This record gives sequence, structure tokens and C-alpha cells, in this order.
Amino acid sequence: MRNSLTNSQAETVIQTGSFRGRVISRVHRYTVAMPPAVRNSVVAVLVVALLGGVTYAVLTWVVPQFAPTYKTEFLIDLSGADSVDEVTASVESLRKALGNSGEDDAIALRAFGGECGSDDNTTQLVDFGTDNRSEIGDAARGAATGGGATLLRGIIEATQDFSTPFSQQAKQVNRIIVVTRNGVDACDDDTGYVREEIRDRVAASGLALDFRFVGYQLPAGHEDGLAALATGAEAPPPVLARDPDELKAALDWITNVEPVLRSAKQVVDVFNPTVDQLDRAVRSMLDGRLDTARRLLAEVEPVTADAEFENLGSRARTPEATALHAQAVDLRERHRRVVEVARELWETARSGVPLDQQLTKYQRAAKEYNDSVSAVNATLARLRASGPGART
Repeated sequence: MRNSLTNSQAETVIQTGSFRGRVISRVHRYTVAMPPAVRNSVVAVLVVALLGGVTYAVLTWVVPQFAPTYKTEFLIDLSGADSVDEVTASVESLRKALGNSGEDDAIALRAFGGECGSDDNTTQLVDFGTDNRSEIGDAARGAATGGGATLLRGIIEATQDFSTPFSQQAKQVNRIIVVTRNGVDACDDDTGYVREEIRDRVAASGLALDFRFVGYQLPAGHEDGLAALATGAEAPPPVLARDPDELKAALDWITNVEPVLRSAKQVVDVFNPTVDQLDRAVRSMLDGRLDTARRLLAEVEPVTADAEFENLGSRARTPEATALHAQAVDLRERHRRVVEVARELWETARSGVPLDQQLTKYQRAAKEYNDSVSAVNATLARLRASGPGART
């Protein structure tokens, strides 16, 4: 009896067959009865699976490409009833430092200061963004001041700001820059507990967070407390500023110069091991060990330091940063050249042709690379010499 379907059923037709030349095999038709509810469920599962796969691919491979190079939250001290002048100096120094920050930096602003136990004794004034410098300056200038120095809770909440739903980690560095006029928490003066709490919160966040502390006109006896906080957060010793000029210099250094130094040093650190390996390969060629030279050259993988160059390029806003970026670009070209010439030298050695001419070519390329490294290192030394405490 022929199978018939009602209107409440769907028909799926499956045809099988093969075509060979002009001979056509018999086509078999199969029909599968599928109620609408089942059919809709199958379609829904397929759609969800497809969307899930697309979403996973986007979150895994696409979204990270748009992550900021640096992600920085400034945590500023707005405590104290009679602190308008001090707060104004902090805000203006912060605003000027942001003027030279990297184009790809995602920056946020949080303040602390208020009553112990109050929900609003720390507040994120501006969320992370790459085009919000003016907004941060306006928010800092317009924020209310007063209350106790709720430093601990400010730091704890700042760490949580980096792990909100759908937030992106930075390609290079996540960091919190604390600008405070107090080194002791007004609500808990147990510095040991405070240090332990900071460590626990950072560990719980699962993030690699860099802390920097700047103390501005700290009261007597507060320097040790701030130094203890920095130690607990595994940060360098605090930078202590005595006047607005020192505060501005400290914030500019941490915000702009320190990332330039870091990326430029990483560029050198990425390229140098490759050139050292090339030198070993060349020595092997001269010793007649072409097998060793071939292995060493095969292990040399392309290195580009893309994230480091992206950071240097986005910060090329001052003469020093612009010059360092240009030197790093030159270093990359010298590195590419020395790799190329080393491979040519191996081909020459393998062919049995005398190495004199090609070896001279390699030695010249290696010298040009070393000279470029020296130029970068000299610029880094000058920048370090302009850091906090260098002229005191």
C-alpha cells in the first residue's frame, strides 16, 4: 500500500543514485514522516548549534583582535573634607598625563573616599574606553570630595572592574594606577590584613594585574603604609610626589614612558635570541658542520613583535617616543636582513663556493643590526635617567 501523509506531517524525500556516462541507475525515493513539532525541534537545535559555533569563533578569534593594548584604571583619592586644592592638583596632573597616552589604551576612572561601610565610598566614575580622555577629566573635576580614605575598598573594587561580563583583557598589560594622599586605610589600619586581602582578591579575579602607587603629599607616618600596600600588591615601591610638578612628572612617567620602555625592551628581547642563533649557525658553517648549521637555521622562526610595535606606534606622541619607535622599526628591518643573509650564506656553503664574499656580507648585516640595538639601548638609558628620583 502506498504510504500517504496527513497535513500535520512533513515529507522528507531522499534520493540515491549514480550517474556514469549516459547510463542512469534507478533512483530510489524514501519518505520520512515528521510531525511539525519534531521538525521544528530539529531545526531549532541546528540553528542553536550553528549560532553557538559562530559565537564561539567570534569570541575566540575575532573579538581578541580588537582588544586594547593596555587596559588602565586610575584610582584617585577624593577623601578629606578640606582637600579641594590637593584634589585639584591630582586631577590636573592626571588630565595632562592622559594627553600623551596611547591611542589604543582603554582607560577607566574610579574614586575612593567616604564613610566606612557605605556602598558609595568608592565609585567607578568612567568605564573603560579608548576615546574617553575628556570624559575622565570632566568626571574627576566634578566629583564630590570628603569622607575617610577608603583605600582598601577602592583597590578591591578596582580589581573587580577588570572582570565584568564581556570585558576584554588587554593584549599586553592590565594595570591599576593608585593616586593617593593617604597611605593608611581609614577603616582598617591593619596593613597586614590589607595586603593579604589585596593578594586574595587579585588571585580570585584570575587576572594578571600590574599595580602602581603614587603618593602625593602624604601625611607623616603614611609612607611606610603605602610601601607595605605596594609590596602586598607585588608592585614597585611607590613614587612619592611633594608638589604638583613632581606629581605630574610621576603620572606622566607611569602612564606613558614606562609602557614605551617596556615594549622597546621586549622588541630587543624578541629579536636578540634569533641573531644569537644565527651566529651559532655561521660558526658551524665555518667549522664545516653544515648539518648543525641547517638545523639551527631551521629552528629560526619568524618573529614580528606585533603587539609591542602596535604599542610603540600608538604612543609616538612625544619626541622621545617617536624617536624610539623609529629606531625599533629600523631594528626590525636590520633583523630581517641579517636572517636573509645568513640563509644565503648557508646556500653558498652548501654549493661549495668560497664563503669570503658572502661571509663579509653577513658580517656587515650583523654589525648594522648590533648598531641598531645599541641605538635603541642608548635611547632607553636616556629615558630611564628621566624617571622618578633620577635627579634628586
